[in-house]
Amino acid sequence: MKLFHLCTASLFITFMASWAYGEEKMVVSANNIEIQLVDKDCWVDLFVESKLDVDHSHIRMLGPLQSPTLENVAGQNWNNNIQSLMVGPNARLYAYKNRDFSGPEVVFAPAQQVSELGELDMANDFESLKVQCEKE
Repeated sequence: MKLFHLCTASLFITFMASWAYGEEKMVVSANNIEIQLVDKDCWVDLFVESKLDVDHSHIRMLGPLQSPTLENVAGQNWNNNIQSLMVGPNARLYAYKNRDFSGPEVVFAPAQQVSELGELDMANDFESLKVQCEKE
């Protein structure tokens, strides 16, 4: 029983230290207990339609992440099928013309919204992406 309390106290102290020092993501596990801190402001929304219309097909991808292809994201093919996007306030989006992070790279800043990628000559032009989390 003392060992259980010691492990629980250790997890709590680690959790609090991580929180105090602003860690965005941390995983701690012991005795089948897992604590994961995630930056809820690190995400990107991708839209099939222009104008950031949440009533049409769209997806939220939580960061940090690397997706070498967008062929099967949540059961849908997003390759070359993105018309608009929103970047979370603590995220930075790196979008690539080709799969496996190759070809030209386009970077979108935290909190950036692009309602019509066609105006930037980038509509339906991404096949891979990375979402990097930024510290406040």
